Amino acid sequence: MIIVADRGVNSKSNLCEIKKAGYEYIVAARLKNMNTTVKKAIFDDAGYKATGDDKDSLRVKSIDYDNIVELEDGSKVHPGIFQ
Repeated sequence: MIIVADRGVNSKSNLCEIKKAGYEYIVAARLKNMNTTVKKAIFDDAGYKATGDDKDSLRVKSIDYDNIVELEDGSKVHPGIFQ
């Protein structure tokens, strides 16, 4: 199962709990909060693929993003890595 949600779920503790439960996630994020590398990748036309044959079809592109979050106690974790 993959959880798809808006920014309301996009908190550090929520993402960690989702991963701990064994799920993947897709959540909305503000573009202005992304790092420069991600912004450049989004605005670079290379790599986008059309979902249909007409000029108005949706274009999509996958961008790898290593999400590291800082928890309330100050520790930093990668939501995909738990012991």
